[in-house]
Amino acid sequence: MARSYCEPYSPPASPRGAVKCSAKDAHGVIQYRHEWHDLEVTIFKRDRQYEMAMIHHSIVMTSEVFGEEFLPEPVVQRNEQLRNIEQCLHPAAWRRKPLHVWLFGSSGSGKTLVARHVLHRWGKEHVVNTAYVSCWEHNTLYKVVEALVDALKILMAEQQRTSFKLDRIRRYIAGTPLVLVLDEIDEAFPRDRSAILRGLCDLGKVGLLCISRSKDTFYCLPPNVRTRLSPQVVEFPRYPVHALARILQDRADAGLTDGSWTSAVLGKIVDLSAGDARVAIQTLRSAAELAEGEKSPNIRISHIEKAWHGVNTTPKECVLSILTDDHRMLYQVVKENGGVTSGELHRLYEEKCRAIRRKPIAVRTFSNYANRLALSGLITCERARMRGKVRLFKIA
Repeated sequence: MARSYCEPYSPPASPRGAVKCSAKDAHGVIQYRHEWHDLEVTIFKRDRQYEMAMIHHSIVMTSEVFGEEFLPEPVVQRNEQLRNIEQCLHPAAWRRKPLHVWLFGSSGSGKTLVARHVLHRWGKEHVVNTAYVSCWEHNTLYKVVEALVDALKILMAEQQRTSFKLDRIRRYIAGTPLVLVLDEIDEAFPRDRSAILRGLCDLGKVGLLCISRSKDTFYCLPPNVRTRLSPQVVEFPRYPVHALARILQDRADAGLTDGSWTSAVLGKIVDLSAGDARVAIQTLRSAAELAEGEKSPNIRISHIEKAWHGVNTTPKECVLSILTDDHRMLYQVVKENGGVTSGELHRLYEEKCRAIRRKPIAVRTFSNYANRLALSGLITCERARMRGKVRLFKIA
């Protein structure tokens, strides 16, 4: 019978005759006592955590369940995607080169969660190397390779040359395949993206799980890179209402105190999130924190609405702050003019540079910077209604 965490813990009585056992049976009795001791400690920690939450009027009992690193079990509404990915990786179980996979879907559709789940399972159940690299942080071949060397803990790879590090990785995985997740591969500049994929495809027994928001990122690759990669494409549609409701309920059960939330509260989050699990989970966490701050015993609809507004509207200044001065100048030109074509944007940008006696960036770099602003959601980019490959930029 399940025991409530509020009830005091009473360990079961020792087996009949345990105290009077012979020396021959002593080891078995000690093992029995140790097993119950471990269980007592585990339940005591959970009880203590719950008691402290109640004493301090806390709603969030286990904050880890709302983090990106948390791996729920089971993964909701993604069995088909998991099955397709694991079929592609099956050759690695026999120490052969796995197939590459391209995962695409809108933000919050479970791509990163499923990829991390696959890495976790395959690292435990098979003799394979696994690694995860975010291309938002590591957006060049050198940075990806350096992160990979650190993740795999490869020794004797201190030389700075990319070719040397690639050779060390190739030797390291010669006998054991590597399953590598390249998250947010669309955040790398097109030229760097092609170099990353081309360099890693040549390593030998490596299977790439590339994650992007759109499959267009794959189809825009140079033909030689596309044919070399030849991935299986796996789509992640937005979560339906019932699946998102279950995801939220599982997180609330695991991370919040009993009675601090209701089905109506979760339903409100589901309605606002439009199938985006990341937004839904972070809205629930923020609403719980807001309720705690007001010393409210439970989460109310007003907390949900305030939390959703904060989660769903990331200040553009925060995104711009991590970009370069040239990115910010390009953004300012678009903002000042409402909407400009690519040619006008470059001309006005160069005028600003001359006015402050600053050396402008090269034309190729200008195109990459404009793409980065669009990928970051700061501006929109569409085909202009004129002859030629002319793009029209507007503030998002």
